[in-house]
Amino acid sequence: MNDLLQMEHMSQGSAYSLLDTSLPLSKEKNMEAVSRQSMIVYQLLELVHRHYADSNISLNTIARHKLYMNPDYLGKVFKRITGIGFSQYLNQYRIQQACSYMRHKDKDAKIFELAESFGFGRNPQYFSQVFKKWTGVTPSDYRSRAK
Repeated sequence: MNDLLQMEHMSQGSAYSLLDTSLPLSKEKNMEAVSRQSMIVYQLLELVHRHYADSNISLNTIARHKLYMNPDYLGKVFKRITGIGFSQYLNQYRIQQACSYMRHKDKDAKIFELAESFGFGRNPQYFSQVFKKWTGVTPSDYRSRAK
């Protein structure tokens, strides 16, 4: 889960370290492009952090209806800046939030309630599968260890 914090710092940090000097653009134009892309990713991260519980959130929806961009372009920029794909980040963030919730707020939450509360809709099996992928344990095991 520390990868999430690193990604947030990367998206908020200096864009200059991400420069590709092999491009024929001048250094100033290259820095300007990377800086603009970093701001786009920052906006995307803010939207994810605000709306992660919405099971209908997607790169396509955010790109078209919030940022007014081409989803393919936005996905490529996101991956270039963060190092991982949008869906991967979204799932990691959702699981991180679910873990925090189980540790600090409701140690007896039902799996189906967690799935609905953290953006997996009415699909507790998928939630459990993704949860285990990112934590190494099932939500039930995690919950019992958190008690």
